[in-house]
Amino acid sequence: MKFLKTLTILFFTISIISCSTDGDSDGISNKDSFEYKHENEDVKIVNWRAVKSENTIEVIGNSEKGESFSVRFNVYGNLSAATVITDEKDSDGFTKAYWAYEYFKSNYFNFELLGLDETNKRVSVKFSGDLYEDQYDIDSETNYVEGSFNVGYTEVTPQILGLEVSAVIDGDKWYSTSSTSSGGLSGSPRSYEHYSDNAYNLSYVIINNSFETGTFQFDSNTSYNKITFSRYDPNTDGFIGYETSGVFTINEHIQGFGINQIKGTFSLTAVNGNETIQITDGVINDIYSF
Repeated sequence: MKFLKTLTILFFTISIISCSTDGDSDGISNKDSFEYKHENEDVKIVNWRAVKSENTIEVIGNSEKGESFSVRFNVYGNLSAATVITDEKDSDGFTKAYWAYEYFKSNYFNFELLGLDETNKRVSVKFSGDLYEDQYDIDSETNYVEGSFNVGYTEVTPQILGLEVSAVIDGDKWYSTSSTSSGGLSGSPRSYEHYSDNAYNLSYVIINNSFETGTFQFDSNTSYNKITFSRYDPNTDGFIGYETSGVFTINEHIQGFGINQIKGTFSLTAVNGNETIQITDGVINDIYSF
């Protein structure tokens, strides 16, 4: 699993190396820099790579000893992933790596998008916090990192344009930065869960391998063609579920070879006891495997 995650990061950023220039533009310095500490020790980053694909940016810095640190985030400042790949081996001979905790990342890791100059293709960020040996286990071994960078990036065009899962939650814009899935096999309801770096989780539930389109009213008794909502609670290290009711419109469903694309909109009300959350302007343009 660690090996596959590492390959994903390296594949996304391979052969894109930034260049240094001098000057300032739009409040962001045009002089490249990458400052980094691992476990409170300065680590010299000797080269870095940065790429922007639509609204997603990934930056990776490499040290002389083979250690690397990478972050993936969106242009709105939401953290998707932070990873350190160390120069150490575990007891099985695998390279040790540490990841940002998967849920409610902003509660466990400090990430700030200081500036984004899309005209001159530059980005500035600072970060600090613990990364975990198991990104799903808050009690797993941690490594502390901190630093900042100001780098130029290369822009690439994704194979599929416009992918997005977003909504307005109680008046604030919410963007998905990571996802997973759970539930039934072909012909059964399956949940496609989306997380941002805050506490909220939005999921769409459909019949797996069904390509139904239309507008669907749903409530807490609906089993599929619905939207679910939950909130991560750091005190219990779990999600609090809400009863939801609303409208889910599936405009388009495209079947591919092992991967499907779904496009739609949604709005709903989420209720837990005396708490009511309004969710509007929902957009789904998502790729999922089955």
